[in-house]
Order: sequence, then structure tokens, then C-alpha cells
Amino acid sequence: MDFLANEGVTEGCFNCRYMTVLDKNTGKKCNKTFGLAYFSDLEHLEHWAKSHPTHVQIFGSFMKYVQEMNFQINLKLFHEVMSIPSQSQYFEYIHCHDKTGLLNTLPFGEL
Repeated sequence: MDFLANEGVTEGCFNCRYMTVLDKNTGKKCNKTFGLAYFSDLEHLEHWAKSHPTHVQIFGSFMKYVQEMNFQINLKLFHEVMSIPSQSQYFEYIHCHDKTGLLNTLPFGEL
């Protein structure tokens, strides 16, 4: 996540944030987290996931852990990927600094 957040543009990742889920009633942190990333296209995401050293290391470490635990783990992971046509995307930034979201990534005219 740190790589994608700080250097992801080189892999076609416009923006990446590590998020913590908050309880909807109390606002306190839950024991759930997720990464929210925007890639330029599915091809860039697939290429990063299959071949970039940061993701290969994550996947390899996880598989080693699973084997060490004899496949008896209580960790639940999932991936949700959406491919949204450009004409269906709309971003509006109101009173935000110039490094907010995609503003730091794309030339102004492309937003």
C-alpha cells in the first residue's frame, strides 16, 4: 500500500489510500481495513498484481504464512474491482488543496 500511495503513478495507480472502517454508531475504529486505489485501467492493475516486487512479496509472504499455519487461518480477505467507463465518472473537489485525491496526479484539464 505504501508503494502504491507514494510511487504508484509509475504503475498506473493514480491514487491509493489505506482505510480503516469506523463503527457507524460510535465512530470508533473497527478491526477492519481496506485499500482504496484508482488505476488508469485494468491492464495496469493486473500487471502490478502479477509482476511488481511489492505485490509478489506480499503474496509470497501470505502463502508462506498459510502453509506455516497448516492452512488453518481465520483471516478473511477479498478483492473488489470495478471497471467504470470514463463517461460514468465524475469527481468534484470543493475547497480542497491541490494534492487532494486525483488532483495531484492528473493535469487539471483531464479531471
